[in-house]
Amino acid sequence: MCVVSAVIDNWRENRIHLVPPLFDAEARRQIEALRNEVLELKKLLLSAKEFDMKTGQPNCEDAEKKKFILEIANKLNIDLSQVFD
Repeated sequence: MCVVSAVIDNWRENRIHLVPPLFDAEARRQIEALRNEVLELKKLLLSAKEFDMKTGQPNCEDAEKKKFILEIANKLNIDLSQVFD
């Protein structure tokens, strides 16, 4: 498994419960925290992508994992095209 794929697995398993169902003040705080976390995840994924390229594992992420993270990022208005080009 490439590093990009492993990073998405770990994040998905540990953070999906943070997506709030409502948009009250607490939910907005959680959304902002989630958005900040996904921005940090983007940095990690870019580093993981670079490592995968250097070790001969380019573009090896699982399609389902890619779809999962892109759906969340899109809902948070975060562009991950640099990670998944």
